[in-house]
Amino acid sequence: MSILALAIATLAMTQSSSATIEAREADRLEACVAKIEVDAEEAYEDGLAWIYQGNRPGARQCTPWR
Repeated sequence: MSILALAIATLAMTQSSSATIEAREADRLEACVAKIEVDAEEAYEDGLAWIYQGNRPGARQCTPWR
């Protein structure tokens, strides 16, 4: 396998992984925001746990009201 082919394959896998991560982050944010309506304290705790796991932008969006 040539270096160029390997680089292209690596790039494709990286882009696929990024899309998967972004989709998971969006789903988690949507769930957290929906939980605010049902149980704000639990949603806040979930957001704090999410921040602790990696300080993701969605986590910060889910916990701004404290």
